[in-house]
Amino acid sequence: MKRIACILCALVVSIPAAFGQRTVVNPAKPASPRAGRVVRLKEVSRITDQAGKYFFRETWDIKADADGSLFVLEPNAFYEFDPAGKFVKNHFRKGEGPGEFSAGITDFFLGNGEIVLFSSNVRKIVRLKSDGTRIADIRPLGFSAFGFLGIRDGRSYVLAREPGKYERKTGVFEDPLTIRTIDAQGGETGSGSLPAVFPFTIAFRVNERGSSSMYISRLLTAADPGRTRYVYFCHTPEYSVKRLDLENPADVLEIKRPYDRVGMKMSRELPYPAPKYHNDICRLLVHEGRLWVVTSTIDPAKGILVDVFDENGRYEDAFYLQLKGILTKDRFTYYALLAVSGGFLYAVEVDDEGTLSIAKYAF
Repeated sequence: MKRIACILCALVVSIPAAFGQRTVVNPAKPASPRAGRVVRLKEVSRITDQAGKYFFRETWDIKADADGSLFVLEPNAFYEFDPAGKFVKNHFRKGEGPGEFSAGITDFFLGNGEIVLFSSNVRKIVRLKSDGTRIADIRPLGFSAFGFLGIRDGRSYVLAREPGKYERKTGVFEDPLTIRTIDAQGGETGSGSLPAVFPFTIAFRVNERGSSSMYISRLLTAADPGRTRYVYFCHTPEYSVKRLDLENPADVLEIKRPYDRVGMKMSRELPYPAPKYHNDICRLLVHEGRLWVVTSTIDPAKGILVDVFDENGRYEDAFYLQLKGILTKDRFTYYALLAVSGGFLYAVEVDDEGTLSIAKYAF
């Protein structure tokens, strides 16, 4: 897809926010006169299960490296495929030793010629070279890391969830997330000057048997593996994206625009308070320095709406992607596992029998 010039035809408001954050409030419509078009996708190839090598059972995440290599995260697997879609290896190693995880990987980061694996289950970070050779293990000390954002100049940037102190009652509550930095030994460094990030939304249930919780917010992250200065993340059900500048991490930019929320009706009763709306954002991608925000707006004829912002948070463009296998029923965040590299889009899709595959599309 050709990049179009940004024509600023509406006011973009930048306002200071709490904790050192700045907020860019965009107009409801993007600047481009071509906004709202349908981007046609042409299937190039498809990755399906291969007996004895890999199976797609419950894919959690996919990301594409700058060279088009594709990485696929499963509960107990981390698959690498080359740009042609050929299976390379499974980087997940079960165990307690160096480079190993006793429980599943929950997030990963590509950039600076590295693959970084993170597990909030065992509070461990494993750094690998691009060929899979282990560089180091890091265990955050003194706090529980909740999500991984990025790494630069030997410092890892993570999010920590600070659980709230709720009354013992069923309801929807918010916990703050804070950005923390850790050094190669796992010690916290320089985090006191970093802004706090609010909120992270959780449904809470209390009954005679005790209490339990369910995440309504979904932590979404994205970065350009070829240029990892900026890391984008979403942590709230409403339309809001944070941009973390790894060269100046005390300055976090919030990107917003007015958004018509999509109502949700559950076909089954939940034991938790169900939200009235789908999460506004279901995927973040970075393509050629632009942020793609995959929204919860789906037009039956056009497809799913994608907003495009420049690095300064200005709303430049919007288009629809006609994807086939997005699951929407009974999901707060749509099942829209996408990755992008060059002129190719990768999508995890599910057929009528529930079988997963990964399509590679030219656009």
